[in-house]
Amino acid sequence: MSNLIEIKNLFKEYNEILALNNVTLSIPKGKIVGLLGPNGSGKTTLIKLMNKLLVPSGGEITIDGMSPGIETKEIVSYLPDKSYLNEWMRVDELMDFFEDFYKDFNKKKAYKMLESLKINPTDKLYEQRSQSLSFRRTYRRSRPRKQRLYFKHHYK
Repeated sequence: MSNLIEIKNLFKEYNEILALNNVTLSIPKGKIVGLLGPNGSGKTTLIKLMNKLLVPSGGEITIDGMSPGIETKEIVSYLPDKSYLNEWMRVDELMDFFEDFYKDFNKKKAYKMLESLKINPTDKLYEQRSQSLSFRRTYRRSRPRKQRLYFKHHYK
C-alpha cells in the first residue's frame, strides 16, 4: 500500500521559536489517524502546513506524491473547528464560491443538504449560527465533494 501523506524532516519556526522540529511521518492510503498532544505541541501547525496555510521552514511534505497547494486541493478537505468564512456572505454565495473553487463540488447535493437542515440559501451565514453544529454533522456525513483526504480540526 502506498502512502497518501509523506513528511520528511519537517521544521516550522515562528520568530526563532521552533514549533515543529524534524518531524518525519508516513500515513498509508485508507488509514484514519489522529494527532494527539498537549497544547502547543504543533498539531495545528502540522495541519496548516499540510493544507498550505503555512509555509514550512524546512523539510518536505507530499500528499499523494504532490506538494501541498493548488494540485492537492482537489483531493483534500479541511474542516476547521472555527470558521474562516465571511459571515456577511449569503449561503447561496458560499455555494457559488465552493463551486468555483473546487472542481468536484456537487452543488445539487449541497442544496439538498441545506434543504434537509431547513437552511434558506438566501440567509446570511451569521443568521445560521444556531444550525452550525447540525450543518457540520451533516456535512461530514454527506460531503458534497469527492476528496480522498479529510483534515478535521477539533479542539478538546
